[in-house]
Amino acid sequence: MQVTERDKDEAAAILKKNGLPTRFTDRDTATRNQVLLDDIAAAIAEARAPEWQPIESAPRDGTAIIIAFPKGHVQQHVLKPAHVKAIWFPNGEEPAHWMPLPTPPEVQQ
Repeated sequence: MQVTERDKDEAAAILKKNGLPTRFTDRDTATRNQVLLDDIAAAIAEARAPEWQPIESAPRDGTAIIIAFPKGHVQQHVLKPAHVKAIWFPNGEEPAHWMPLPTPPEVQQ
């Protein structure tokens, strides 16, 4: 997981929103504050990044997901209750993992 500048900015905004300073003149306090900012930024980055899950736990309610096959192929797919392993895909390869689609970017108007 890579912490981005956006994650760091969001961490600073969380501190500021809660009335906590984001800059200090005291070296020890500044070091503790930086550790806190880094921890918050890492938590934000981790929460933002979906993880691969076993295909058995995939939703079968028509939700669009990303599926991964053992040989490395990845694609978007929609699983439904009627899907049976043998008929999922014409090549016979069964998907092994899934993850939710990422949140789409905000539309600027």
